[in-house]
Amino acid sequence: MPKSASRRPEMFLILIPLMILLGILYFLQQRLPQLPRLTTPAETRAARNVNVWAAKQTGLYYCSDSKLYQKVEPGMVMTQEKALEGGYRPAGGKTCP
Repeated sequence: MPKSASRRPEMFLILIPLMILLGILYFLQQRLPQLPRLTTPAETRAARNVNVWAAKQTGLYYCSDSKLYQKVEPGMVMTQEKALEGGYRPAGGKTCP
C-alpha cells in the first residue's frame, strides 16, 4: 500500500479538530462585542479642542505656536482630537497644550 494512503486517517485526525476550532473561533468573534480602540499616551494627554494645522502629505499636525502652522501645503485647520482620530501625528512628537 502506498504511504499516502496509509496516512489519510492521521490527516483527518488533525484536520477535523482544527476545523471545529476554527468554527468556534469564528462564532465567538461574531458574538463578542468589539474591543475599544486603544489610545496612545500622546492621545490621552492631548487637549482635545485646540486647533491645529494638519498637513496632508506628511501626516503631521502643527500647533498654533509652531513656525510651520498654516505654512505647510496642502493642509487644513482642525481640532487636535480630529487630527489624532484621522491618523495625523504631532510634529516633534509632542501634543499641543
